Amino acid sequence: MKSIYISRSESKKSKKWIFFALIFLALLFLMIRMISPFLLRSYINQTGADDKGYAYRVGDLDFNAFKGEIFVKDVKVFHQTSEFSIADMNNVKMNLDWSEIFQGNKIYSIQSDEINLTLSKEFVEEINRVKNEARKKIKQDIYLDRVVAKIKRFNLKEAKDDNVRTILSLQDVEVLLKDFGLGSINELTEFSLKSQILEGGTVNITGKTKLEADSTPWIITGKMANITSSVIEKMAGDKIPLDITKANLNAVIVAESSDGKIQGEISSELEAFKLNEEKKQGLIKAGIAKAANLMFKNKKEDNKSVTLSFPFILNENFTLNFSETLKMLNEQK
Repeated sequence: MKSIYISRSESKKSKKWIFFALIFLALLFLMIRMISPFLLRSYINQTGADDKGYAYRVGDLDFNAFKGEIFVKDVKVFHQTSEFSIADMNNVKMNLDWSEIFQGNKIYSIQSDEINLTLSKEFVEEINRVKNEARKKIKQDIYLDRVVAKIKRFNLKEAKDDNVRTILSLQDVEVLLKDFGLGSINELTEFSLKSQILEGGTVNITGKTKLEADSTPWIITGKMANITSSVIEKMAGDKIPLDITKANLNAVIVAESSDGKIQGEISSELEAFKLNEEKKQGLIKAGIAKAANLMFKNKKEDNKSVTLSFPFILNENFTLNFSETLKMLNEQK
């Protein structure tokens, strides 16, 4: 006798429910994909503001949870009461490593077309505000285990007497941050920065913290190579009253932070140096330039380069402490 197999056909009704369920899930996913950037932007902007005003704010934002990517058209950081723009970033792309995040590690990579940072009294006030909040144990939401940032263009600016000027422009910047929290500097916190200088030269700086009884000061070392006259003049601004017509400088920087100040020494090698001797800029300036050029020429006769050592102290507002610098120079003599 032949075996008889009886199969039960699936009802058309159940097939319809599966079809509609799939459509519903697809629409739900699409809706979440569409509204999630607005919700995330709203959340970020809410956390960046309080009754005093904005501390930071983001513009148009796109978020892809599956790829772990956040794209922000612009980010602005403000002085909280005056809303003076301290920093801004354009076309920022952040990648999240979900495998690390699920393990409790906050590891990100960031790319940006351009970042502008303005050194000003407002910048110093915001730094002090964050420090005070940290001392008061106010909860800080931003903590980073490791961040790798690549920036196409970085402009360091200075605001003084209602004028803003560019001190330094870097391109192809690579930054590494480890064990860093907003308002908290830890025993293992460190950073590194390497970049090309737009108008000529390279810069490579590293820093790490040193644990002490009541503080964690920074130890900073760096190198600058093939620095041109235009770079020196931009960085010095009105601090050098003479025009540099030619320069090629290599420098090593060693510094340490203490009580909010940065103290260190720049050891530089001048391979080429010449000041403008034209009399049209004034007899005194022309005379000083001529004497300096002659002195450099005489020193360079037996050597390929002239080595200079310059101690410095930067105040909390990033201005040079001239009195202490002159005192250290006299002690060297």
